[in-house]
Amino acid sequence: MSAGKRHAHGLTLVELLIVLALIALLAGVAVPSLGSMLANSRVKTMASRFMTHVNLARTESIMRGQRVVLCPSTDGANCLPDGYWHLGWLVFVDRDGNREHGVTEPLLQINGAAKAINLVTSRMRRRLVLYPTGLSPGSNGTYTACSQHGDAAPLAVIVSNTGRARLSRVRPDGSPLQCS
Repeated sequence: MSAGKRHAHGLTLVELLIVLALIALLAGVAVPSLGSMLANSRVKTMASRFMTHVNLARTESIMRGQRVVLCPSTDGANCLPDGYWHLGWLVFVDRDGNREHGVTEPLLQINGAAKAINLVTSRMRRRLVLYPTGLSPGSNGTYTACSQHGDAAPLAVIVSNTGRARLSRVRPDGSPLQCS
């Protein structure tokens, strides 16, 4: 080929800058929605995990004919004196009825702390007790999973007196969930 008929194969600086600008624009739109999607997924995972453990506790209490307790815990062995469930929790058979995990009481499940998610309860409940009948005494309990950054919709696990758990986007009375 002669020197005058050669064509360059590539992008000009202007074309390259336009492509980079389009990529930056698309990334600016996609990144916030991706962050929100991940936060919503974390909230749902936390609520689903807690509901699974409530259902496990109910099933075990019926099968064993003994009380089973869920309580917040950070060390995987002892119950916390407060209702901060996002720090982790235990599920154990409460043979002596004191609602505290003893060394001779079977430990059924341990759940570790959650990342960037709070799990708070109505009235800061410190224990969830399930009786051999499958019932949970007292009033309904609402355990709300919330993003610590407020970038996801809250999701609640509502445990009825019958011991049945369900997921909900609203409180039992139909009002919006509160993350406080």
